Amino acid sequence: MLIIQKIEQLYIRYDDSRMAVSEFLIRERRKLNQYSMQSIADRTYTSKSTLVRIAKHLGFHGWSDFIKAYTEETIYLDSHSSITDVNIPFQKDDTCLQVAGEITSLKTSSLEETLHLLNDQDLNQAVSLLQNADRICFMGISVNQYLGELFQHKMLLIGKPVEIVTQAEMKFLASTLTPKDLALIVSYSGNDVNRMPTTNLALLKEQGVPILGITSLGTNLLRESSTCTLSIASRERLYSKIASYATETSIGLLLDVLYSCYFQQNYDQNMQHKLDMSRRIEQHRYSTSSGIME
Repeated sequence: MLIIQKIEQLYIRYDDSRMAVSEFLIRERRKLNQYSMQSIADRTYTSKSTLVRIAKHLGFHGWSDFIKAYTEETIYLDSHSSITDVNIPFQKDDTCLQVAGEITSLKTSSLEETLHLLNDQDLNQAVSLLQNADRICFMGISVNQYLGELFQHKMLLIGKPVEIVTQAEMKFLASTLTPKDLALIVSYSGNDVNRMPTTNLALLKEQGVPILGITSLGTNLLRESSTCTLSIASRERLYSKIASYATETSIGLLLDVLYSCYFQQNYDQNMQHKLDMSRRIEQHRYSTSSGIME
């Protein structure tokens, strides 16, 4: 989870000094180097000790560590910013064609940023985990489960089964996994120990199960617990947004990349398997278009 998202959670959840400080940190995030610790305390009607406690609550050793990391994150996000607001990409007075253009721009930016966040080492390790797993169990909730089903379908067509675990069965199934299997876990925040699927992380680690995590940038429980992690383009706020357009696009791309790289490892064999499978199960499909029919 990004630092700014953690700060937004403080603003939403608390109605005390933490709310005042978080509001200042969000509003002045591009100018924090201009303020001393004491001046921030004065402007938020708090104290330096309160600021230190907030920094530690956010996962840092102290205020200076927090400010350094938050400033670096802000510079990174600004340098990869899009004209389109990922949370509110269109306005109420826009035409339908304008809405279409903004959504296209948003998705394009999300795809480009996701690609920028990938690297050879993590991607090769992720594909190796898929190859070596006796069982691949996909764990995600809500729309992530639907994206997982698309991944499952592609993998099945080349002979690699993927189990989609329902929320009700996650804990039970997690208890059956071994070091020879793989838990593929998708969670945007990746940080709630009381919520599926991240509530299973301790059990999976205890059993020595390899974990391939797909989650947002920054530190979170899933990233810390995973054998390998791929990063989602994570500019969206947790709550105040029209829809999770960017996140869904980013996760979809990562799953497609995983499938494609897995396919590429045994290209000829997988191509033949997919063609044979498609002919068997789709033999009754027909189109009047000569460009589609085979």
